[in-house]
Amino acid sequence: SKWYSYARNRWYSLGGFCTWGEEMHQWNANTYAFTSPYRFNSKELDPETGLAYYGARYYQNKLGVWLSVDRYASKYPNSSPFSFSGNNSVVLIDPNGDSITTTLEAWGALLEGIHGVFNTDEKESPFKRSNSGRILINESFDLDELKTEEQKELYRHYKELVEATDYEVNVRMVDNFEPIKTSDKSTTLREQGSTGVEVSKLGQSDIYISRNPEYKNEGKYYKDPQALNAIGITGIHELGGHAYYSFKGYSNELNNKMTTDFDNRIRQIYKARYNVNHFKKRPSIPHNSY
Repeated sequence: SKWYSYARNRWYSLGGFCTWGEEMHQWNANTYAFTSPYRFNSKELDPETGLAYYGARYYQNKLGVWLSVDRYASKYPNSSPFSFSGNNSVVLIDPNGDSITTTLEAWGALLEGIHGVFNTDEKESPFKRSNSGRILINESFDLDELKTEEQKELYRHYKELVEATDYEVNVRMVDNFEPIKTSDKSTTLREQGSTGVEVSKLGQSDIYISRNPEYKNEGKYYKDPQALNAIGITGIHELGGHAYYSFKGYSNELNNKMTTDFDNRIRQIYKARYNVNHFKKRPSIPHNSY
């Protein structure tokens, strides 16, 4: 929705939209019509054509489709090049019409891990998220805060992925039974017995992290009592491990070995609010890099 107000805290005009951008309701204190040209996603609506301009292409709000092909369509062979936000506008955003980026939910998962390793809960993080959903390097972060080799290693992995111009990483939060497409099949986190999975293809890694982490004990599944911290370490495992080594071009077998070693090193300094004894007893994260 769009909200505008004026003096004395009285609402002046408002407009409501569905998740695909179609107008559902509009109101103005004087004209009973929403007068701002900036509508869904804060994009300007052309009054003559009824189309919204996103920078890369035009969007038809009423139909929920783009009017031209995504220039990165070859990266998403399973999606229509005219679809908005990968046909998942509740979870994903499409800020310019040419890329899919993560929501705040996925950033929150990564931030749990970042705070845990860099101990930055009350300080500036070495990384930040832009309004469009891209992860950026925080230039104001003091690199002298990196005290251990493990912290420097994780920073280097994330930094290389952030600066890569020929590789894209998408991080998404999913439910345990939500279908995940790999190169040759469809699976779920429950089927894999994992809290996360990384699916790699040419020039791209897609990471899926469970929003409700669970573990298996004697054939039964239980909610992880420290879910936020489980999400944090899973993000590190999948992004700093699997996605990084996929970016480096390692085979699945070598990727799994390198991620195991990387994971073991990072766990030694993980400073999140995880009970140490509980954490040590928990099984390691299964490797699911495709």
